[in-house]
Amino acid sequence: MTIGGVVATMFFVWTGAWRQRIIQQAVVLSIGIALTAGLAQLLVVASDIRGKAPWASIGALPAALESDAGVALIVRVVLLLALAWVMFAPSHTLEDVRWNASGMIVLVLLGTWAYAGHSQSMRWALIGMPLDITHHAAAAAWIGGLAIVGLVATKWAGRDEMVDVVQRFGKLAAIGVGIIVGTGVLQAIRLVGSPARLFAADHGAPNSRSALPSSESPPQWSCRHPPLLSRTTPARQCSKWPSQQGRRRQPRDEQGRCWIRQPRPRRRPSPRRRSRA
Repeated sequence: MTIGGVVATMFFVWTGAWRQRIIQQAVVLSIGIALTAGLAQLLVVASDIRGKAPWASIGALPAALESDAGVALIVRVVLLLALAWVMFAPSHTLEDVRWNASGMIVLVLLGTWAYAGHSQSMRWALIGMPLDITHHAAAAAWIGGLAIVGLVATKWAGRDEMVDVVQRFGKLAAIGVGIIVGTGVLQAIRLVGSPARLFAADHGAPNSRSALPSSESPPQWSCRHPPLLSRTTPARQCSKWPSQQGRRRQPRDEQGRCWIRQPRPRRRPSPRRRSRA
């Protein structure tokens, strides 16, 4: 995200961003973190194959490289090393060549995340991977550019230059947000069938209900059920019945089922007891 924001800012917003030392330090830190995380993830993949701890699974690295995730991770490590060499090449290198090459490497880097994720494993992978790359590239340009303009350009750019920087970033942000929304909708259609199903799925329905304004106070939920239900009920059904005020949540067993305490029916007093009373 940081490297993509720097490259996008150099292309479209502020050509003097790379001259700032803090930008270079941020890129070095980002490359170092991405390299460390990539190697660690490669060991995690090897540990899943061997069934041992990651630090004891170095011998399983060849087997890890046969998987899609392993290929994506090793390609990512190689590309990060190439990106570090291109971006910090000697000063006599042409700026156009440097940033064009950096932009291509960043796009391929984003492709490694798409190749190892759901974009390649789910349906319509042929369009899923380009959509994922475009989505993350637009997000990197928007968020990274916003951080650079707000934290760096406001301190080091002149007044006239700052006006031009803000205007350019405004256009970039408008295009980037539109691309993020459009690719997100297309990804939703590809993964779940339609955007409406995001609010009907198990993970989307509670979020959509919580986002709606309500004038009433939210009910308290527990595992208390009517007496007609069985002794145990799955945990996912425990949220259908509102509890009374002050009641505690019913305990659950190891399978996640709720133990329901059936209340004893009250006996009506006999006519003799009524007459005595």
